[in-house]
Amino acid sequence: MRRISLVGPRRPYDLLLVSGIVVLSVILSQLNLESPVRSIIAFFSIYFAPGYAIVSMLFPGRKVLLKGTFLIRQEARSQYVSLLERIALSILFSISVVAISGTILSRDQFDITATGVGLEVLLITVGASIVALYLRSRMAPADQLTLTLTIGGERSAFTKGEKIIGVIIVGSLLIAMVVVVNGLSGQGAKEAYTEFYLTGPDGSLSSLPASVLVGENASVSIKITNRMNQEVEYNLTIGIENGSSFDKLAQLTWTGTHGIGNGTGYYDDIRLGNGEAFEQLFTFHITASSGVYKLSFILNNDGQEKLLWLRLVVRGSV
Repeated sequence: MRRISLVGPRRPYDLLLVSGIVVLSVILSQLNLESPVRSIIAFFSIYFAPGYAIVSMLFPGRKVLLKGTFLIRQEARSQYVSLLERIALSILFSISVVAISGTILSRDQFDITATGVGLEVLLITVGASIVALYLRSRMAPADQLTLTLTIGGERSAFTKGEKIIGVIIVGSLLIAMVVVVNGLSGQGAKEAYTEFYLTGPDGSLSSLPASVLVGENASVSIKITNRMNQEVEYNLTIGIENGSSFDKLAQLTWTGTHGIGNGTGYYDDIRLGNGEAFEQLFTFHITASSGVYKLSFILNNDGQEKLLWLRLVVRGSV
């Protein structure tokens, strides 16, 4: 019978391993690589590593605090948490930590990204591992956590509790496999859409023109972002409709001022690759008589139309 010491005094290999897995996962998240290995590492770095570090911090060894006050500490040796129990608790703690941290990150001031989640998990795992390592070092060698691999010895039968924990662990691993397979088979498909919006010249909605004089120049900032997962050619039309159509259309130049009257419009064809954005300042003046007009911005993409409009009160010249 041969015993190999995996974890013990001066051998914090378990904490180094979980911290290393998280560091590797953060590095892989910055690379544009899709593979089963990356998915498995990412899964265990989120749903196992932080929980294991926290369990190691809470249960650094065999000595536990049974009862104590500010003046008196009473400690006693107790059977430490077994490896199976540590694994089960690690999964449960990890799920709890990810759920709570995900709620925090989902606030308006944060964006949930692979980098943000990875750094958060890295901070929790490394921080808890450092505390666990410190607590282990404060304990006598005989009381520290030890994990050994026995080769050639007789195996003892599992207890009922160990069998239940084993079922939980196997179930968690099966769920991990399903998540990985589904993630790979999805091929990273993303929702296809187009961002199209208007702002004032300074980029805020409050600076959008609402009232102008006849012949007075005004400006609107137009932004289009292609999220269609492919290159797209858009057709943009701007003007004041006469009924439901334009009597006259002219090519947009994006320079100078564009005179707009009732039924007058301008158009431009804009080709954008996936993820590319188009932003231009459109300067115009109303040539029609005073009144209330609706300045339309129509974006067409292969029959799919998006409409934005701006209500303008046009007053007579001073």
